[in-house]
Amino acid sequence: MKGAIAQRADGVYKKLTPGQKRTAERVFTKLVRPGDETGDTRRRRELREFGEAGRALVRTLAGPDARLLITGRDTGTDQETVEVAHEALIREWDRLRDWVDDKVRKDLRNEALMEEMARSWKEHGGGLATGRQVGDFRRVENPSALAERFLKASRHRIRHILAGTIVVAVLVVGGVVGFYRWTEDLGLSAYKGAELLLYRAGVHHPAWIPEMVDIRLGSFQMGSPDPKGNGADPNAASDEFPQHEVTLEAFKIGKYEVTFEQYCASTKRACPDPQGWGRGKQPVINVSWKDAVAYTEWLSVHTNKHFRLPSEAEWEYAARAGTQTKWSFGDDEDALGNYAWYDKSSGNKTHTVGELKPNPWGLYDVHGNVREWVQDCYYGSYTGAPDDGSAWESGDCTRRVLRGGSWSLKPVNLRSADRGGVWPGFRNFFDGFRLAQD
Repeated sequence: MKGAIAQRADGVYKKLTPGQKRTAERVFTKLVRPGDETGDTRRRRELREFGEAGRALVRTLAGPDARLLITGRDTGTDQETVEVAHEALIREWDRLRDWVDDKVRKDLRNEALMEEMARSWKEHGGGLATGRQVGDFRRVENPSALAERFLKASRHRIRHILAGTIVVAVLVVGGVVGFYRWTEDLGLSAYKGAELLLYRAGVHHPAWIPEMVDIRLGSFQMGSPDPKGNGADPNAASDEFPQHEVTLEAFKIGKYEVTFEQYCASTKRACPDPQGWGRGKQPVINVSWKDAVAYTEWLSVHTNKHFRLPSEAEWEYAARAGTQTKWSFGDDEDALGNYAWYDKSSGNKTHTVGELKPNPWGLYDVHGNVREWVQDCYYGSYTGAPDDGSAWESGDCTRRVLRGGSWSLKPVNLRSADRGGVWPGFRNFFDGFRLAQD
């Protein structure tokens, strides 16, 4: 019986499209509860935890032709649920065992620990998460509402004890005089200087340092399909061809576009004109490619972490989030307003980052709000482009690439494959950026 289940799983998997295969990996790994001596077991999840593509695939895999998953309904919450049909599949299907690698196993354990601590906190007044645990738990995708409240309370406690740790921070940098000289050199307030020390120690993540999301290694089809072939996008431009496979190593990318609050954290950095739309958590605008690179270098030096602009391939891979549709949520233009600020929805201005729905990998505003600088030089086609996810910077580099579309552009310009390029010193109220890390 076990062998038959694994064989059936292999047969179903082979019939999936490349995008469905990537979605299947995310779905199945979230349905595994990692074990130790007793082995891994299945885990029931609420169907709403998966994105649109994930829910559609669950329907297929729970159908009569696949029978790999089963759906039900939780009587307590009245939410539809999904789980693996047979635990034998977890033990016997080689592909699923490969998917649940050490990193995924660690993430799943963190998720299980977070949910357990959140329930204990609610029901018995259990303790909150430590700073290091909060850092681990922040990487969990689509946590429950209870876990979100638990994390918020944990972060609130950390902020409260931060005032007490400022004294320690002062001593670490050599006394009051040394501390203030150090923060003055950075262009930071004393409070932000203390936050920076705690960030370096891994116990606190200040709001003025961009939050990053882990992106797993993988492959995808970059660009648009052959205009003469099946599945061609009539709106695709010539610089989106030829479509080609790119294989990337794991990396991190900004959960949100860089904000004014983050870009202007140092008083030694000129704060751009917000056009009267406000600063704070608005995406920073009126920054050139050169400005963006200078910011990554400043942040890297003072945080002891390597921040940079994403390569164009990294940007598209993360924006697509396992899809090959026009936008990360599908091909339905009527749904665009749920995910993006563009010409019909923006009111002719930028908006606070993260107000709309994220893509399936938890990234906000990859479509619209502001166009985003990436590292690559701009070329009029993908002929000769790298296939390893690295930035393309050979030859003519008079223009740099912008991706994602902006608040002023039409839906066609917000497609995952759409691209453009301008002079790297160009500043405009359409343009901003998000960060990446190795």
